[in-house]
Amino acid sequence: MHEQLTGLVVQLPALGDKTVVLYAEKLLYRAQEAADCLGLSRSKVYELIQAGILPAVRVDGCRRVRRDDLRAFVESLREVA
Repeated sequence: MHEQLTGLVVQLPALGDKTVVLYAEKLLYRAQEAADCLGLSRSKVYELIQAGILPAVRVDGCRRVRRDDLRAFVESLREVA
């Protein structure tokens, strides 16, 4: 049995009413999905895209963030002392 996973919403008891969204095997993320992965707001993701800090691609007019660009963005962040 081979199924493609696009998203899985998990309710974790330790987090109370917080919802955790896990995305598996996705290569392109919508702004909200990228925000969820990064722990940021959707508007902050758009700000990062506008500033050229977080690369994004357009697919038929829809803006998407590549998985590898998300990882590269996180790796580029420096730890605050």
